[in-house]
Amino acid sequence: MSDQRRNPRRPMDILLNKYIAGQPHLCRAVNISCGGMLVHKVLEPEVPHLSVTVELELPGSQEVLCIEGVVLSAGRASRALAIRFLRMPPRIAQLVERFVRSQTVAEPLQATV
Repeated sequence: MSDQRRNPRRPMDILLNKYIAGQPHLCRAVNISCGGMLVHKVLEPEVPHLSVTVELELPGSQEVLCIEGVVLSAGRASRALAIRFLRMPPRIAQLVERFVRSQTVAEPLQATV
């Protein structure tokens, strides 16, 4: 089975909020790309959902990012979710792209205007 990913991914290990129907649930991000991310559920009821909003701070940034997405796949045993990003303001898309392409976690992330 070949890897169908279109965007490069960057490993990460941060906690974030995943909103389901307006309610925040704690998750741990495993990796991120310009098009989506993989998260593991930490504290979350087993509620079927497709639409989510993730709220996170990228390492090296103090800005809270809110990104709308859709759940592509969910593994019950691993409690993992693949999320595809749907809508991102250009400034947030730029921060995510710079983070994914950067080589060092300590590199400060700031949007250019």
